[in-house]
Amino acid sequence: TLLQQKDVEISHLKARQSGLQEEVQKLQHSAQSASVSPAVLPVTTASLTTTSSSPSGFLTHASGSHRGFHGDEIDISDVLWSQQEINRLSAEVMRLEAELG
Repeated sequence: TLLQQKDVEISHLKARQSGLQEEVQKLQHSAQSASVSPAVLPVTTASLTTTSSSPSGFLTHASGSHRGFHGDEIDISDVLWSQQEINRLSAEVMRLEAELG
């Protein structure tokens, strides 16, 4: 029964890890959409240049991002926390699997 308990614990951790990874992807996507500072998410630079058809469109898009920066900071901290949680859960899954095997 200890083996079964560990299997159940591993499957719960894997499910939680999967859910957190999806949340990280959503948060990263929303952060990119809100055009977070390129220093934080380099991908944003590429998405800004491809979505704007003219230099003036790019400037308008970029200047609009500063108004929402405070909210973007929260998104980034959520992403970082979620990633840390994924790392912790991954380590826990590996530890439990090592105990079993």
